[in-house]
Amino acid sequence: MLQICNFFRAVSRDRLNEASQKPPKSLQTAIEYRSGKAELQMECPNCKLENPEGALQCDCGYAFARTEGETRRCPYCAEVIQAAAVKCRYCGESLVASTKATKSSAVGIAAIVLGIGGALLPYFAAVFLVPAALICGVVAYKRGSRGMGWAGVVLGIIGALGIVYTSQKITEIVRDPFNASLPQSPLAPPPVVTRAKYERIREGMTYEQVREILGETGEELSRSDIGGYTTVMYSWKNSNGSNMNAMFQNGRLVNKAQFGLR
Repeated sequence: MLQICNFFRAVSRDRLNEASQKPPKSLQTAIEYRSGKAELQMECPNCKLENPEGALQCDCGYAFARTEGETRRCPYCAEVIQAAAVKCRYCGESLVASTKATKSSAVGIAAIVLGIGGALLPYFAAVFLVPAALICGVVAYKRGSRGMGWAGVVLGIIGALGIVYTSQKITEIVRDPFNASLPQSPLAPPPVVTRAKYERIREGMTYEQVREILGETGEELSRSDIGGYTTVMYSWKNSNGSNMNAMFQNGRLVNKAQFGLR
């Protein structure tokens, strides 16, 4: 009976030795194992990377506790917390350097750029940029980049207000294309002809009088000489597409029309 017990003990001992001597999966660790340089590893709870046993800090910034129950003060609120804490239980701030901060900063920058583009670029571009700016701003704010996230949201809201205003103007044009006013971009040059100037122009005025009111020479669209009447059509256009047309016969204004003047 004693011989049988010794036999099973020997078999169990051999299996344990084989399991302890089994090479690890990674190539680097296998080389260390064969060269006799392998050492105990511990996993970082923040980034899941393996660190040598007894390391004080991981490459990601996580500080390992030297002893069980070791404490430190939070650098943000000065409350006493566990040394191995990843996040402060009192103020909620992250206590490790993480790639999330870099990612959130990139998202915040994207929110600001998209918000500026949505506020300044034309309507059809803003329709796509403004929602993206709002989404990126909210994501950046939740990830910790509160300043950039908030700026992206504010710029996105400004762009959204511009979209609403332009949409209303488009609706007015569709309903009454001859009396509606077109919106003017803040970056566009001042208009040549306005609604106020248009109202000052009366039938019977000469071309020189009309040109003096508008401040610029009109573009000649057509000219004809029939039955002793010389008829000339002039046009004045603004950068946003609004315009005024005027017809003169024998040097006197006989008809005028406008589109989208403000």
